[in-house]
Parts: sequence; C-alpha cells; structure tokens
Amino acid sequence: MFDKQRIGMMIDNIEEYNKDLEKYKIKTKNDLNDKKTFYASSMIVFSILNRVIDLGNEIILNDHLGSPSTYEDVMPKLVKGEIMNDKEAKELNKLIKKINIFAHFYGEINREDLYNIINKLNLVDNFIKKIKKRMMIKQGEDEDAI
Repeated sequence: MFDKQRIGMMIDNIEEYNKDLEKYKIKTKNDLNDKKTFYASSMIVFSILNRVIDLGNEIILNDHLGSPSTYEDVMPKLVKGEIMNDKEAKELNKLIKKINIFAHFYGEINREDLYNIINKLNLVDNFIKKIKKRMMIKQGEDEDAI
C-alpha cells in the first residue's frame, strides 16, 4: 500500500518548485542572463530532479521492484514495474543524470544547458501524472481486496 502522505508531499514539492520556476518566465536562454534568475532556477531544477528520484524510489519500494544501486537505476526499475515505458524512462534519465553537474560541477552549468533542461521538465510532469494514476489504480485494487 502506498504511503499516500509521503508520496503526496513529494508530488506537492515538485509542483511547487515548478510554479516557482514559472514565476521567472524563462522563454529564452537570455532570460537566464540575470545571475539571480540563473542561480535560483538552477537550484529549483536541482530540487525537482532530486524529488523525482525520491518519488521513484518510493514507488520502487512500494512495488517491491528491487533496490536501485544508483539514482540512474531508478527509471529502469520503474520500467520493470510497468509504471512507464522504456522511451520515457530513458528521456527522464537523461535529465536525472544532470544532477551530477548541479551537485559536483556547479560552475560548469551554462545558460544554454540550464535552458535546455528547463524545457524538458515536461517529462517530470508526465512522470507525476503516471504516478498519480498508478496510486489511484493501486488504491482501487486495495479496496477491492478488503
């Protein structure tokens, strides 16, 4: 059974971060010229990607899909559990791999890279939709089992 409160909190965090990012109205990479916008957006993206990993791990734990040895193993395990397809997982994993840049090589992030990542965050939105749908399905199965 899902820990609805924990998963709900993770989803709420991601959605809140997305709203915060939208406030910067980043439409071109030049919108990231302002250092304050650039740094704030970088931290928001980093936070979103971390929460995606947390959320994936929570689903893996709930569905008994094994234990990922790295964060890059999270999406393939979700494919194994039929939560997402292989193409979706690979695309989302490309984003998730950027965490190393944010965490260890922050000075190497440039406006173009950040802009490209921001423009691919719709992959995260799709992931959230799948998790919400999965929770509803599982909830219905649990109720039927009672």
